[in-house]
Amino acid sequence: MDWNQINNALVKIVENNAIYVVKSTVNGSLVRFVVDTERGIEIGELTKINSKIVDWFEDNEIVQPKIEVSSPGIYQAFSDFRAYKKNMGRLICVKFVNSDESEDEITLEGVLKKVDDESFQIEIEENLKEVKFSEVESSKLIENWKGKKN
Repeated sequence: MDWNQINNALVKIVENNAIYVVKSTVNGSLVRFVVDTERGIEIGELTKINSKIVDWFEDNEIVQPKIEVSSPGIYQAFSDFRAYKKNMGRLICVKFVNSDESEDEITLEGVLKKVDDESFQIEIEENLKEVKFSEVESSKLIENWKGKKN
């Protein structure tokens, strides 16, 4: 079996109605899965997923690599539409695709207010700005470490 076949089989095992794979990678003897849900993922769920992956390698008599199952970190860029939905109401930083030849980076910070299939809205100083996903290079959560939720 090659990595793509193994990856496809493992993604089917991991994903269910609520849990989805954000990213999967193999690096030598390390298989890494980053998984999430729209409500966030709990440590117990990560442990169960890890066990399912270990069982799959054993059942298929494949030498088991090191396996790492984790949730996306707060500093990781949003991977897809579901990450935006999960973080509605929170402060985010949006980096836009640079359409000209200048090296200037265009970013905005605001509270994520609405998400649909094509775009999202962020509130900046009480004004709503609609942003199309096609205009975005990356978005990240801005964590407020002063003790209050964004």
